[in-house]
Amino acid sequence: MTRQFEASPKLHVRFYLDVGLMERGASLKGDPPMLDVNRRMRDVLRAKGYQLFYQEFNGGHEWVN
Repeated sequence: MTRQFEASPKLHVRFYLDVGLMERGASLKGDPPMLDVNRRMRDVLRAKGYQLFYQEFNGGHEWVN
């Protein structure tokens, strides 16, 4: 998805992303850690000038968070 936003023209949408600082493990499919993926998406969206709320919290992918 990040590559698609990188390559496409800017759309009229806003984004809210939050991710836990403990979300560092690779997925069972071998995908990169969720924290890294979200940071990369944040950087791409900012570079394209999207309105973005981004937050990292001290936690993982638990239902409490």
